[in-house]
Amino acid sequence: MTITVSFAALLDLSGTPTIAELFLFVVGAGLAFAAVNAATTRGYSDEPPDEPAVVLSLGTSLSAVSIAIALGAACLIGWIVPPWPSWPVGSFVASLIYLLAVAAEMALAGSRHEEGEANPDND
Repeated sequence: MTITVSFAALLDLSGTPTIAELFLFVVGAGLAFAAVNAATTRGYSDEPPDEPAVVLSLGTSLSAVSIAIALGAACLIGWIVPPWPSWPVGSFVASLIYLLAVAAEMALAGSRHEEGEANPDND
């Protein structure tokens, strides 16, 4: 969803992309995911930690926030960057911001889950 709304924003702000700009858009988004994956796995040498299902459920329930933040970033790029570079830069920044926001949402969900385990309800 993030990349779709980011594409729509850039289309409105930067105009119709050429086929080359579409490929650059894909490359920009892909590089953001590759960079985050490389960073979180320490150069692809470690596995990322698994999260309990309840943490994943809570974290993904907040996805509207991360998508909206990423859309705002794509809009900002569309406003300040000239049309052709806005395609790879916009997709890279939107994807990177989305991934960082999701990480923050998961961290929040994880801390809420840990608080619940540390302070169980006494019925």
